[in-house]
Amino acid sequence: MTTLPGVLYIYIAIGAAVGAMLRHYLNVLFNPMNKLFSSGILVSNILGACLIGVALAYISDNNNLDDNTKIAITTGFLGSLTTFSAFSAEIFVLLQNSKFILAAILISSHVVGSVLCTALFYYITSYLLKLSP
Repeated sequence: MTTLPGVLYIYIAIGAAVGAMLRHYLNVLFNPMNKLFSSGILVSNILGACLIGVALAYISDNNNLDDNTKIAITTGFLGSLTTFSAFSAEIFVLLQNSKFILAAILISSHVVGSVLCTALFYYITSYLLKLSP
């Protein structure tokens, strides 16, 4: 599929807008539940990891999905849903305040949790796609 120059950026912008709004909503929903750290950031990153696992499996199995849509989902939506900068800032503040154990737990939760969820949802989606006709 051939697209006009600039159309790709519109796809990315639309995906990014939706991802950013969802991330904000998750922060509003989950941050009040926990005073130790931003639960919304953790939920955003884990959810994004699950969804990138699904996207990777679906994209690798489906050649009918156009490149603009793939990039809108991965770079746009999932890129703005997940937030490495907010995660980094939160860890930095914890370290500045000598909360080393909490920082280590949070780093492990984000990194290990995200990689495990990406793998888990990739394999679940791959399996389910093989079952469909």
